[in-house]
Amino acid sequence: MLILMLSALTACAPDDGNYTGQATYADPEATPVVRENEPEQGITFEAEFGGTGSFGDLDGVCLPTDGAFTGTSSSEGTMDSNGNFAGQVDATGSATLLSSLGCVTESLDIDQITTLTIKASIVADTENCSHYCEASARSECEAEAGDAAAQATCESEASASCTEECTTQRNSIVAETTIESGAALDSLNQGLDGQVFGSFQSDLTFDRME
Repeated sequence: MLILMLSALTACAPDDGNYTGQATYADPEATPVVRENEPEQGITFEAEFGGTGSFGDLDGVCLPTDGAFTGTSSSEGTMDSNGNFAGQVDATGSATLLSSLGCVTESLDIDQITTLTIKASIVADTENCSHYCEASARSECEAEAGDAAAQATCESEASASCTEECTTQRNSIVAETTIESGAALDSLNQGLDGQVFGSFQSDLTFDRME
């Protein structure tokens, strides 16, 4: 399976967002997600997260004793021509926040984020599909590496089939990552301010079409 990897600590990522990293395909060369004809493209983030905090608008049967909550949010970012991306991922704006007892809260002061899952997507247009499918074919045909002719035939057929599906049946190319420990989560929590997450870095691997 082709995986678009989001690696932690990407030094060359743009710094105009709290969430930065580099997007690559998980073919043998770990090819960056590139745009040859445009300086940048949009990237959409959908986040699911959980943690603990203090609720300013809940009591009684809605107020969990342990302060546990879950949330979802969506936002837009940008990715440059080398696959470096930046965007805002936190609990503000479009976020929906629920106490662990299922009650909506609009006044939450977050103490700690314990888990964060980010689904990122880019549009399945002709250029993105071409790059994704070429990388996917290299990954799929890696077993033929000892036979140059067989590998070339395999990659050509796999890329053509993938491109046909991508450009006619799919809307987006997707990466997903879950952060539950490590430097990215530590950085996010160290910079917490109310519902705004601290800056963190984590790279993405785009591995499927939707």
